[in-house]
Amino acid sequence: MTIHILSPQLANQIAAGEVVERPASIVKELLENAIDAGATDIRIDVEKGGAKCIRVSDNGSGISKDELALALMRHATSKISSLEDLEGIASLGFRGEALASISSVSRLTLTSRTEEQDEGWQVYTEGRDMSPVVQPASHPQGTTVEVLDLFYNTPARRRFLKSDKTESGHTEDVVRRMALSRPDVGFTLTHNGKRLLHCAAGKPGASAASRLAAVCGKDFADRAVYLEWPHHSMQMSGWVVPPQPDGKSFDVQYFFVNGRAVRDRVIMHAVRQAYGHIPDGGQLPGYVLYLELEAEQVDVNVHPAKQEVRFHESRLVHDFICQGVLSALNQNEATGLPLEETAALPVTDWLPDNRKAAGGNSFADPGSHSSGGPGGGGRGGYQPEGFNRQAGRAYQQLLQTPGATPSLPLPEAARAYDSLMLPGTDYRLLAPVRQKYALVTDGDGVYLLSLKRAWQYLLEYRLSAKGDNKPVSQPLLMPVRLKLNRDERELLRLWQPDLERTGIQFTQDAHGVVFSGVPAMIREQTLTSLLSNLVEWLSRESEPEADADSARVSRWLAANCEYAGVKDMAGLAAFCGQLQGAPDALISEDGKLKPGQLIQIPLEEYTGMPEPALPG
Repeated sequence: MTIHILSPQLANQIAAGEVVERPASIVKELLENAIDAGATDIRIDVEKGGAKCIRVSDNGSGISKDELALALMRHATSKISSLEDLEGIASLGFRGEALASISSVSRLTLTSRTEEQDEGWQVYTEGRDMSPVVQPASHPQGTTVEVLDLFYNTPARRRFLKSDKTESGHTEDVVRRMALSRPDVGFTLTHNGKRLLHCAAGKPGASAASRLAAVCGKDFADRAVYLEWPHHSMQMSGWVVPPQPDGKSFDVQYFFVNGRAVRDRVIMHAVRQAYGHIPDGGQLPGYVLYLELEAEQVDVNVHPAKQEVRFHESRLVHDFICQGVLSALNQNEATGLPLEETAALPVTDWLPDNRKAAGGNSFADPGSHSSGGPGGGGRGGYQPEGFNRQAGRAYQQLLQTPGATPSLPLPEAARAYDSLMLPGTDYRLLAPVRQKYALVTDGDGVYLLSLKRAWQYLLEYRLSAKGDNKPVSQPLLMPVRLKLNRDERELLRLWQPDLERTGIQFTQDAHGVVFSGVPAMIREQTLTSLLSNLVEWLSRESEPEADADSARVSRWLAANCEYAGVKDMAGLAAFCGQLQGAPDALISEDGKLKPGQLIQIPLEEYTGMPEPALPG
């Protein structure tokens, strides 16, 4: 078969396969058009689950007579006109595909009247082959779209429709989402003449709280906790239901991005991670959340159905959502769940790295946020087991927790490159070699300094420090959960004082352990693997002696943490800056460098030297 261009009718049917999945997807597209047209009252009438009839009427601005037929053409829209508009979409619809796709698989009637017109006009089209016919019609200001006999010309697709009850249920869910996203718009939904949902229009600027009980049910509204979570250009608000003592969950899991209902795996993962105690595949208690951010920071042009989005800084958004939900759960006055229930799921590879978000809390002070606003506040009066408020404070400490000792400021380091000395020694650093060595001299010879071994000595020194210099536990934005058997949990209980002296904080539950804090200097490690190996090592060690074995833990951590290496002189200067506050880290009692750090070499041979064996 030769290559040829598809006819417009066939192209529309192919597009309909992406846009028109079932009756509910038609209702979604038509509701978006109505809201974009400024409607304040929308009525949806459905018959036979939507397979027989879907009728959506609104009181929006309407479509003029001259544009009625044009509205049914593919890629015809009034919402964008340039690439700049596409990069900052403010409307719900923008692709110009909905009406063309719907009309290609149904018998469609579009009736509308604008404020300027004295009468309404109607356009009718049937399937992919019929040209639109425009004629006068009686109609108030606004638009009515009637879709009859869905998939009448594609029997194979019609057979994939479910029962009327199932299809009407999907339609009701779509309308509920829209009603929650726009409390200032009235919605009425009927199925076979029976009213399923009615939400009166609120005043302009009405909050979603006024609609929460009507859409999600009074029980959900009574149990939900309100949250507000701002951060610079991002703002999240809404309701989350804490874990219930009776295990009750709600079929309410709605998330809105800039007023658009979305189902995004980054968002879903973040929310589930906040509910860390819920097993994979388990039903979450329920939530209704609204995320507002700059339109340029989110791409909604991912799929024709417009239910998926792509964030420019997905890791930052992920951590922001997770921390916000977790904060609301922890600050709920009526809860008492310990931190072990906040365990984190592993962050999967599809989350792009963002060190700013992963390495520290760049979000606003959680103490300034509200968790007792409209619609929540723990009015149920229950006392479930699980979160406690102290667990949430761990995340506030991220703003105050001191990190690793500051390195030498780069401008000062740059001036010192020509005389960069290894603190506490007579060795001058000349250059980094293969990232894990430094070429050094004492004036009499040239040596290779194992930076990895020196770093391990420094790390052990920091982890073993006492008094004011003892390691400070830095709360993890995403706690690490390990599933352990009873013997392993008992083992960790015995070692807990020594682990805490090195800065490792954790709590236990019936299924495992949750590490909530680690010393700042190992925060960048792959913690799940490192902590799992730590537990395995402890199982092989003899039981700890009172107040004596934190040094064993420090030594093991120093030997098993991965060393990132040094790429340039600035890195060497930074390393020396860290040593300034640890004068004895590399020096033994006899005043010499500790074993395994230094090898004397002929200058011309240094590039071929292997890494020196490290003492056990």
